Amino acid sequence: MQRISPGFPVPASDALLNATAALLLIALGRQAPGLRPRMGRSGLGFLALGALLPLLDPLRFSFGSDDQIEFLTQNPVFSGPLPGLALVLLAAGAALLLGAPAGRCVRWAGWTCGGLLLETGLTSLTPGGTAWLAPFSAHRYAAPLLPHGHLWLIVVAAVTLALVELWPRRRGRLLAGAGALLLSHALVGAIGLFGLANGLPPGAGASRDSVPDPIWPGRWLDIAVDGEAYTAVTRGLGSGGDVPSRMPRWNDQQLLLRVLEDPVVRRLYFEVFRHPVARIASSGSQIRLTVRELADALVDAPGPALLLETDAHGRHRRYQVERLD
Repeated sequence: MQRISPGFPVPASDALLNATAALLLIALGRQAPGLRPRMGRSGLGFLALGALLPLLDPLRFSFGSDDQIEFLTQNPVFSGPLPGLALVLLAAGAALLLGAPAGRCVRWAGWTCGGLLLETGLTSLTPGGTAWLAPFSAHRYAAPLLPHGHLWLIVVAAVTLALVELWPRRRGRLLAGAGALLLSHALVGAIGLFGLANGLPPGAGASRDSVPDPIWPGRWLDIAVDGEAYTAVTRGLGSGGDVPSRMPRWNDQQLLLRVLEDPVVRRLYFEVFRHPVARIASSGSQIRLTVRELADALVDAPGPALLLETDAHGRHRRYQVERLD
């Protein structure tokens, strides 16, 4: 299990992807003969409601701001399960006060909490992790068994559900095959996770770290910070040997230090990004700063990026966060 410093809150697109994976997994589980009668329609609905609760933060942000800077400079409320669980318990208590049967309230609250914990648990299996102690702590915890997020899970679950509808008599074999595919993908991620824990090589650099490869499962990057540059070595499945890649941390240190005097930029640069790569350009009328994660910048992979544009005197600042998708 990795403990990750506070970083980008889960973007709306990723949160929707996580919720979709949880919903498809719930639908897939309902196909199992033992779960179908126990779950029923109400159980399925409340499980789905719990899986959708983490979307409250992206929805609150989407309607509350034109860019992500305001959202990034404060701790999101529903980035972990604790606020959602408290909300469910409050709703169950209110239903009891209004005269709803106690047994029914307990079942509804249990299904909803189960859906919420399923979604946050799945998010913990991605490199971004889950802030399990939010809002008391913004640190995230991750066991990246799904290094590519939930795309593989979504594809397997959706195809399996479609095949079950076409061939209901083969439901058992199809579910077993889907389970085998998902377990094999998690196993590849577990190999990479083992590498993250044990793959740090001796070498230059006072600070060293390991992160999952943003493209290939079962691989990770060993990163050494050496003065003004990063040295990264790919490890794991199919890495093809230890060929280090070197990338400067910035291209203009003096101008970057000047821009970092802005407290918003300084906070994002040092707390949101784990290994920031800054590229800054200055013309007669404009300063433009782009910050990306090292793992994304090395292979030009999609990922979060901070863009800052100012005039030549550093005024009239425009902040923007892009996913580069």
